[in-house]
Amino acid sequence: MCNQFQAMENLMENGKVKWFSQDKGYGFITSNAGEDHHFNVQGINGPDLPSNGDGVSFESKTGNKGKRAVNVTITSKSSKVTRNSDDRINCPSCHKKIVPRMITYRGKPEKSVCPYCAATVRTFSNCFIATAVYGDPCCTEVRALRKFRDEKLLTNTLGSLFVKVYYNISPPIANWLIGREKISKKIRTTLNYLVKHITS
Repeated sequence: MCNQFQAMENLMENGKVKWFSQDKGYGFITSNAGEDHHFNVQGINGPDLPSNGDGVSFESKTGNKGKRAVNVTITSKSSKVTRNSDDRINCPSCHKKIVPRMITYRGKPEKSVCPYCAATVRTFSNCFIATAVYGDPCCTEVRALRKFRDEKLLTNTLGSLFVKVYYNISPPIANWLIGREKISKKIRTTLNYLVKHITS
């Protein structure tokens, strides 16, 4: 047991947050060895999101797109606190300056909320049907659709209602689409057109 714990400790690295976007939900960590690692909100331990310059410990993984950091834990906060680098955002509901709090479900980020009024600031759940047909929750098209949902649909009553209905009906549809390449291809073509329209 001790040997297993020691082996896990040896896998952990230390570094600093080079850049992190709360809006986009991802960023980069530079390890003490000088290597950049990509990370996202799903790899962060605890309810708080990191800021640029924070000290972190993390587990390094190598993937197709290079080095990736998982199990990211904030070990120290950056001392660089200036008015020009204020990472707080305005709550979309109460309009106070806030640092959103992360809500997780079964260990995965679900949404961030305002610490004052508890309004949802951002949701991190996947676009179910788009993820099923593209096969990757982090691909460019799914990220564009997620951004459209967060920045356009969720900012008005009708759009929020559409998103709520979509989340109720889409999971079984997404599960049904898995393995049905012909139908998925047709939906991909439609979504490609939609993505082109909302990003132009």
